[in-house]
Amino acid sequence: MISKYRARSTSKPGLCNLFEYEFEVECSEPFVGHIRPVSFSVRSAVREQIRQMMADNVLEISTSSNVDPLTVVLRDGKTPRICVEARKVNRCTSLDRARFPPIQELSQ
Repeated sequence: MISKYRARSTSKPGLCNLFEYEFEVECSEPFVGHIRPVSFSVRSAVREQIRQMMADNVLEISTSSNVDPLTVVLRDGKTPRICVEARKVNRCTSLDRARFPPIQELSQ
């Protein structure tokens, strides 16, 4: 089924511009997660990943008062992977029971 849409896919990450969604965050006070240091051995690779994600419009500069910490894990014990610790923001995000359109509808 997915192979039917192969011509519309790409290996480059990006944003879906077919619809917009806003998360409702309901916290009485802003939260800031604990900053985790990034090892010197992977800092240049992490900076490059962040630069690439900004160029690909996957990341953007935020002015939010809520901050989740950046976490770096090593894939295969070598390659850094950037993750976000989102448990705090997940606790403050209101549940939305609305359903998204089926993927077939979005890809037409």
